[in-house]
Amino acid sequence: MHHWLTLPRYNHLAECPDGFDLTLQGHTTRMPPLSLNPTDRRSTELMEGLFSELLPHFSSEKFNVGCDET
Repeated sequence: MHHWLTLPRYNHLAECPDGFDLTLQGHTTRMPPLSLNPTDRRSTELMEGLFSELLPHFSSEKFNVGCDET
């Protein structure tokens, strides 16, 4: 989602709109906004719109949302 959430149009939907610092093994990296804010109803509305646009192009009745981040 970070490609979308860095855009001004979608940035307000990010869990951390300004990004965040990630420290691993003493090294800090500035990370972009990576995941949707699950408490913002507009995040759900965005995903509903994406799913309704994309799913008709597939024959399967199931799909993996991949909600492993938030």
